[in-house]
Amino acid sequence: MRAIRNRAKIRNLERILIAKSVNFCGMRSKPEARLIMDAAQSATRRARLRWDDVGGLIAVVAIILFARPYRGLAGDAALYVGHAVAALDSQQVGLDPMWALDGQMRFSIFPRLVETSVSWLGVHSGALALAFAGLCAWGAGLFVLANALGLGSSLVAVALAAMAFPAGYGAYGAIYFAEPLAVPRVFAEAVGLLALAALIFERRALFALIIAFAMLLHPLMATGALATGLAYVSLRDKRIAFFFVILALTGLVLVPWIGTPVLDPLTARMDAEWLQILRGPNDYLFPALWPQMAWRLKATQAISVALYAWLSPGVARRFFLSVLIAAGAGLAASIVLGDILSFRLAVQTQPWRIGWLLCVAAPIGFVLCARPLWRAGGTRRLSVFLMAAAWAVSDQASGPALALLAAGIIVGERWLEGQISEKTVMLIGACASFFVIAKFALELGAIHNLVTRAPAPAQPSYRFLLLHAHALAGPVALATVIAPDLLARFRLARATSAASFVAAICFGVSMFFWNPRLDPFRLARVGASAYPELEEMLSNRPGPVLWLGGSQEAWYWARRPNWAAPIQGNGIVFSRELTFLWFTRMRRLSALGWIADGETVSRGVARADPVFPVLQPEQIKTFCETSDAPSWIIAPTPTPNGEAIWRAPEPRYAPLPESGAYERIDLYRLIPCASGA
Repeated sequence: MRAIRNRAKIRNLERILIAKSVNFCGMRSKPEARLIMDAAQSATRRARLRWDDVGGLIAVVAIILFARPYRGLAGDAALYVGHAVAALDSQQVGLDPMWALDGQMRFSIFPRLVETSVSWLGVHSGALALAFAGLCAWGAGLFVLANALGLGSSLVAVALAAMAFPAGYGAYGAIYFAEPLAVPRVFAEAVGLLALAALIFERRALFALIIAFAMLLHPLMATGALATGLAYVSLRDKRIAFFFVILALTGLVLVPWIGTPVLDPLTARMDAEWLQILRGPNDYLFPALWPQMAWRLKATQAISVALYAWLSPGVARRFFLSVLIAAGAGLAASIVLGDILSFRLAVQTQPWRIGWLLCVAAPIGFVLCARPLWRAGGTRRLSVFLMAAAWAVSDQASGPALALLAAGIIVGERWLEGQISEKTVMLIGACASFFVIAKFALELGAIHNLVTRAPAPAQPSYRFLLLHAHALAGPVALATVIAPDLLARFRLARATSAASFVAAICFGVSMFFWNPRLDPFRLARVGASAYPELEEMLSNRPGPVLWLGGSQEAWYWARRPNWAAPIQGNGIVFSRELTFLWFTRMRRLSALGWIADGETVSRGVARADPVFPVLQPEQIKTFCETSDAPSWIIAPTPTPNGEAIWRAPEPRYAPLPESGAYERIDLYRLIPCASGA
C-alpha cells in the first residue's frame, strides 16, 4: 500500500510540474508536451535497476568505446605513465628534470593509481587498463545524466551525438572530453557527470560527496561540475546566488588587503619573463591568444545551449542555464585573472576548463530538443535543419551564424507563422541536408588522402581522424531526428525485448575495434622494460642522454633521463625552474640547427624538426664541453657510417618538412659527449 501511495504522489507531482511548465513556457503542442513530460518525470523518478537500464548502459558504453579507439601513450598519458616509470626507477628515469622539478603531480591521487597499474601490469597493459576503465566510467556517467534529464528512451542518440559533436574545450584540439587515454581527466569528467545527475535527483549530500572524490582525481575538471552544480542550486534559490556573490566580492576585497604569507599563493603574479615563455608553447592556456577557430566553436556551442535552455522546461532548462553560467564565468575568470592580471593561480588552474560541460551539454540538448521540434513541423522543422548545418561547420564563421538563425526562427516563430510555406521549409531543408552531406564527403576525402599518404605501419585511424575533425557532427545530427521515423516505418522502434542481447553484441564488437593495433614503433617503445644491447652500449657513461627526434625513447629504451625533449614542456606552467631549464636547453639545440624550434613557440607556427639532423664535429665538441652536457647524444641517421650504431626494434616514420614524403627511421648514432655523473 505504501508503494502505491508513493506512486500516486509522484504522478500528482508530475501533473503539477507539467501544468506549471506549460503555463511558464507557453508550450501547448503535443511534441512539446512530451518533452515536458520527460523533464517532469526525470525530476521525480528514483534510480531503479532494470534489464532495459542494463541494456541501455551497455549500449552507451559500446558506442563510446567504438568512437574513441585507444591511442597508446599519446597526449598527457605520456606524462602520467612516464611519471609512474620515473617513480619506479627513481635512480635513473626519476632524475629527468621533468620529474626532479615536477610541480604538477602532487595535486591528484591519480599518479598513485598509475604507479600501481604499471607495477602490476607493465607499461602498455597498465595504461591500456586505465584508459578502458576511464571510458567505461564516462559512459556510465553519461548514461545516468541522460536518464536524469529524461532521455532514457534516446540513450543511443545521446551517445552518438556526444561522440560525434565537437569535444574539444580549448584551443588546437589539445584536450577534449572522454579521452581514450590513461589520464585523470576522463575519470574526473565521469564522476562530475554522476554528481550532476545526483543533484538533478535532489540528492545534494550525494552530490557533495561525489564532487569531493572528483577533486581528488583532478581538481581542475571537478571544478567544472562543482561550478555548474552551484549555479544549478542558485537558479532554484536566489538567496544561495546572493550568498555566493557576496562571498566572491568579499574575497576579492579581503584577500589582497590582508596580505598574509598564507594567502600569497592566491595573489602572487607571474613575472613577465616566465609569462612570455609560457605564452609560446602553452598559448592554449590563455584564451586571449586562442585562434578564431576556437572562439567560433565556443560561440556555436553557447548559442545552441542557450537555445536548448529556452526550449526546455524544469530541470533540463536549469541544467543548461547552469552550464552556460559556469562556462561563461570560467572563461571570464581566465581572461581577467590570467590573461590580464597574470595571477599565477589563475594561469595554473585554467578556469576556462570549466567549459568542458558546455561541450557535453550541446549534444545532450540537441537530442532533447531536436526531435520534438521535428515532430512539430513548420518553421520549427526548419530550425532543426539549420542546427544540423551549424554543427557541420561549428568552428567556421558560418557555424555561429547558422545557430543564431535557428534560434531566431524559434524565438520569432509567432511573426513567421504563415510567412513560410511547408514546401519552402522542405526545400531549404533539402539544401541544408545536401550541404551537410557534401561537407562530410569533402572532409572524408581529405582524411583519406592523409591516411593513404603515410606508410602502412604508420597510417592513422580513420575513426580517430573523422571524430577528431568532428566530420560526423552534421550527419549524426540529421540522423538523430530522421532515424526514429525510419525505424517506426519498419516497425523496429519497439523491438526492445532483445535490447540487452543486442547491446551485449555491440559491446563485444566495440571491444574488438577499441584496441586497434598501434603502429609497431609505439608498441615497441613501451613493450619492453629496456633493450639490453642499447644499455650495454651506453653503460660506460652514466647520466642523461639527448635523444634527437625522440621524446619518450630515452625513458623506455635506454632507461635514462632526457637531457632535453619537447615532452618536458608540458609541465612548465607548474614549475618556474623547469620552465627556464627546458627553454634554455631547447633554444641551445635550435641555435645549433639540430632541432627547428623545439615546440617553444605557438602551436600555430611550430615547425617540424629535421628528420636527420646534421651534427658537425665542431658543434659536437663545443656542445659537449659545457658544464651541463649530457653523457650521450643519440641522433637518427639514414645509413651506417662507421660510428657506433644502434638499430631500433621497429622503425619510426616521419614526414620530411620540405616534401612531406615519409622517411624510415630505425638507425641511431651513439655519440659520446660528457663523461657523465
